[in-house]
Amino acid sequence: MTDPYAGSAEYLDLLIAGFWEAAAPDVASVLAELPPGSGAVVDLGAGSGRGVRVLGEA
Repeated sequence: MTDPYAGSAEYLDLLIAGFWEAAAPDVASVLAELPPGSGAVVDLGAGSGRGVRVLGEA
């Protein structure tokens, strides 16, 4: 089996930076609307961790 991401894995953070710069405010806004005690929020397949940072800061 060949890993389709083997050639780009080391550049993942750079490749997704633009997406997270655009998406982070919307994700944070939605999270801010959750009532306290709503439960856990999980980022499956966290990649480089940019989404996890957004979750943590929100």
